[in-house]
Amino acid sequence: MKPRTIPTAEQWAELRASALALAAATPALVETLGRIVDTCRAHPSTPDGYPAHGEGGPPNLTTGGDGALDPDDDEAGPTDDTSTERAALARVLGRQLGDPLDRATIAACADLAAALSFLAGLERKVADIGRLRAARDPWQDRPTACALMAEVGHYEAALVGTTTLGDLLADEQPVGRWCYDFARRLGRLPTEDERRAHADGKRVRVDVTRNAIDDPIAYLGKHS
Repeated sequence: MKPRTIPTAEQWAELRASALALAAATPALVETLGRIVDTCRAHPSTPDGYPAHGEGGPPNLTTGGDGALDPDDDEAGPTDDTSTERAALARVLGRQLGDPLDRATIAACADLAAALSFLAGLERKVADIGRLRAARDPWQDRPTACALMAEVGHYEAALVGTTTLGDLLADEQPVGRWCYDFARRLGRLPTEDERRAHADGKRVRVDVTRNAIDDPIAYLGKHS
């Protein structure tokens, strides 16, 4: 599956399961390939799989060795042109095209390198997404922020649920403990200066002349 839009829940579940299964199998897969690479280095092969040197290797076509097709070999007779020699010639020609085992091993190593490159690219993309989300919502990984304190650039966790603070807010919003208690006590919203002072850890000096409600607790009891 190659998503062209944001995956649905079902699509993501399938993609995630496949990725995790592959990730779990990757260590064993890499170890297996590593053993193959070690074997190829220690025992280089000709196209037919014989060792390049030593007993059991293919006949030498250039030195007139056993089974060789040496045109200068005076002892060569009609019986020398056998299937063995023809097979040896085929092996030499095949060597020029590369050993199938080596080609397969090289291709597997290339796939592994490409996979690492793709994973590095994926890691960069996820990091970029994190930065974009942080720029949009700097408190994304924290509990819901108090909307009133967020307006002055300060994070404070909101109480559970939302409220209009007794119609002091035009619509329901998440509100933190300090703003909630302030509104219950004084019957009004804290000013921007008061919120900034609270954010700076300063003692907030309340202007009681701004209180618009004689009994704010009773008012909030009716409207919260």
